[in-house]
Amino acid sequence: MNNLKIAAKMRLPTTTKEVAAWFEEAVRVGRKLPPAGPRGYVTLWPEFKRLPNERYAEDDKKPFFAPSGAAIDRMIICSRWLEWISEEERHLIWLRAKREPWKDVCAAMGCDRTTAWRRLNAAFSQILEHLEAAQNLPSTLDRELQTLLVQSQLVSTI
Repeated sequence: MNNLKIAAKMRLPTTTKEVAAWFEEAVRVGRKLPPAGPRGYVTLWPEFKRLPNERYAEDDKKPFFAPSGAAIDRMIICSRWLEWISEEERHLIWLRAKREPWKDVCAAMGCDRTTAWRRLNAAFSQILEHLEAAQNLPSTLDRELQTLLVQSQLVSTI
């Protein structure tokens, strides 16, 4: 399904805190997704069942909980929002979404904490401005309905 159709169905953020929450969720979803690339190693050894006293020696595998489809869609939409801001702001947003400490963020950005915080809020505000502008645009379906109504009114007047 097209991302624009998905975005039209869900409630988009209206505050900078909500935008930040969407990016934090996108980071969590990205960590839950399986790694890209080859699917693993091939072994020619057969699988065997371990004895009860050997079970503690086997590798502990963490259970895998796949993210929901809606969460993946929101992550994709968040990544599309990054096209509206500069590369430096993108790095800043991802660092804070990963909950990196401000000290590390400031070292990576080469600025003071308050400056980094101001730049982060400015980036979120810029994303919100684009979202509000996109919501105010009439959809193509609305335009098609308007043209059909105008045409039907023209026909009824003739």
